Amino acid sequence: MIGEIVYEKPPIFQLRELNAGWMNKLTDGVKSFINSHNFYPSVFYNENDINHPINGIRHAVPDLDSYSGVFVHQDAPDTPIAGFDGIEFRSSITKTIRCITKAKQLLWTVQDLTHLKPLNPSDYHEKPSVQFCGTVVKRADGSVFTQQAQRFNALQALKESGLEHEINLKIQRFDSGKFILESGTHLSDEQYWKQMEDHPYGLSVRGWGNWDYRMYEMLASGRIPVHINTDDELLFENWIDWDEFIVVVNNPAKMKAEVEEFHSQFSDNNSLRHHQKQLVKLYHEFLSFPAFCKWFGEYYEDDFRKWGLE
Repeated sequence: MIGEIVYEKPPIFQLRELNAGWMNKLTDGVKSFINSHNFYPSVFYNENDINHPINGIRHAVPDLDSYSGVFVHQDAPDTPIAGFDGIEFRSSITKTIRCITKAKQLLWTVQDLTHLKPLNPSDYHEKPSVQFCGTVVKRADGSVFTQQAQRFNALQALKESGLEHEINLKIQRFDSGKFILESGTHLSDEQYWKQMEDHPYGLSVRGWGNWDYRMYEMLASGRIPVHINTDDELLFENWIDWDEFIVVVNNPAKMKAEVEEFHSQFSDNNSLRHHQKQLVKLYHEFLSFPAFCKWFGEYYEDDFRKWGLE
């Protein structure tokens, strides 16, 4: 309903409870890797949670600077931890400053998607179609939040691209600590998945953090992400040739050409459906939570050697 308060941010995050929930989900192999590198497992969402005088990470862990690394899940990709010179794991990161922050990306999706049944395979059509379902948040004055601007711009580019598309966009306004629905309609889970099923491609572009959960939903359910490159880093990209599996768009203005070029490899139902099956296989073998835990240590040991952070 327009004007409805859809979400109200709690004033203080419970750091210790978040820590416990995060660690309980990790397998012994990942915990062993963390312990072997003397990482402190922590969870926080922005710079206020680091230095908050009551619940900040420095309050919970006064000797934070003595640790050689920190295991972090947060939305802000570039916020440094003042005075900390260890290796950080984050949910998202801006690639060009990776060496400066010494941050390693950790794109583990909190909700595992292995339970998802792949959507019905797509029928081949000569003209590809792209869908998007999601939210953009504006400030009280009507301007789009900086973190949301690239999503807003990518959606505008999709609308103007000439590609066949379906967009379900909710606009929320953040005002006085509340997210208020300004326009758009909330889809039920059934409607959400039906929209995804109706199109072989789906737009994937960052939101608050420099990553997008939709990409993993699409892979797990057999749909091809049209991923807008926002100087982000994709999980396991040292091992996975992402250009082989998804559409990577470096310039949203060229989205139509990029999607059509990728789509040209398909000529019938069989070729398109084979690729969709490969996406599901990729998700289960590398990107599901069990697979993530399986490959975690080996992958990041390789990554540390690559960046000289052993």
